[in-house]
Amino acid sequence: MKIMLATQTYAPIIGGEERHVQNLAGQLASRGHDVHVATQALDGRASADLDDRGVHIHRLASASARMPVLHTDSGRPHALPIPDPILTRELSKLTCRIEPDVVHAHNWIVNSLLPQQHRTRRPLVMSLHDYAHRCVTTRYLYEGSICKGPGAYKCLRCSKLTYGVAKGTTMLAATWLAKPWRDGVIDRFLPVSAAVASNTGIAARGLPYEVVPNFIPDDLAAVGSAATRRPAELPSDDYIVFVGDLVPDKGVLTLLAAYERVPFPKPVLLLIGGGRVEMPTQLPRGVLLGTKWPHELVTAAFANSIAAVLPSEWADPCPTTVLEAMALGAPLITTPVGGISDMVDDASAMFVPPGDATSLAEAIIRVITDEDLRRRLAQAARARVGQFTAGTVVPRIERIYEQALSEPRRVWRLGT
Repeated sequence: MKIMLATQTYAPIIGGEERHVQNLAGQLASRGHDVHVATQALDGRASADLDDRGVHIHRLASASARMPVLHTDSGRPHALPIPDPILTRELSKLTCRIEPDVVHAHNWIVNSLLPQQHRTRRPLVMSLHDYAHRCVTTRYLYEGSICKGPGAYKCLRCSKLTYGVAKGTTMLAATWLAKPWRDGVIDRFLPVSAAVASNTGIAARGLPYEVVPNFIPDDLAAVGSAATRRPAELPSDDYIVFVGDLVPDKGVLTLLAAYERVPFPKPVLLLIGGGRVEMPTQLPRGVLLGTKWPHELVTAAFANSIAAVLPSEWADPCPTTVLEAMALGAPLITTPVGGISDMVDDASAMFVPPGDATSLAEAIIRVITDEDLRRRLAQAARARVGQFTAGTVVPRIERIYEQALSEPRRVWRLGT
């Protein structure tokens, strides 16, 4: 099967979405498919390469990449919530040249595929890695709490606060205008969790979808089971670890407050940040900070820790860090929010209420002082994480492609 994966950004930029697409491309290629990745050329220079896994990488010109003022993170420019005229043209030329059997889009780049999709009716599936299909800020938060649903005033206010008045109003209008088109054309939505299916509205509207979570490599669990070398960058003593953006909605401020309530002697708290940073410059005693570590060092940090603490406070769609902690044997403390509720249960992790520093401190104390509890959590997590490995998830994606090819194309109707 010839498959085109369309993603707004790709390696060497690495976030959760980029890592997922990169892993999916490699897995599909290893299973004998002809895989092409279409993405934006961030430096403006279009190129085509073949990577060492046999995946064709096409970096295409776009209007979005040429206008850094549009993006809150200029190093990771998102695609536009409407068809990008330059990217639409380049995607059309690419699909005509390679003639994929199936196109699999990831988030907003799908908007630049819509004009040609309406003409060619090539099978199109779309992964929803966050809430961008319905929420212009993509995070489904309102005034610091999980949003209860869209509304004209709420969404406009939130968009303005995030992007500014002019840009926010334009982004919101574009998102709302393109949504009915996406709803009517896409053959199958693939939300990464039940929370994404619910909060984007696709479940309530009866649109065709199947929850397909993020996945980890099959051999990652073996890394945790084997004796893992302890890199010099890691603390020499016992430590607990947090991995993620160092921002309030990931629970990092609550974690710092909880850690201060844990009495000495206590393990080091290692914070590993991969992106945004919004936290105090003065850290409590016992806290170490690592930023932009390579992935091999992150996995080693999980494997050598006595516990992983990932206390998200937003509806985190499907954080791969949770899966990695489970596979690598790190006893897990987390919150039952968003897609995390799909990933773990109360046998494979300790749940604490989001934003509750007292409960989080009590959970940390219990885990670090109870070796038997740590062993039980790690064993249950390793047993459960098997349903989130490549060997389980990728065949499901292949079946979805095959179904999309065999089923009649959807006829576009406004408000379908």
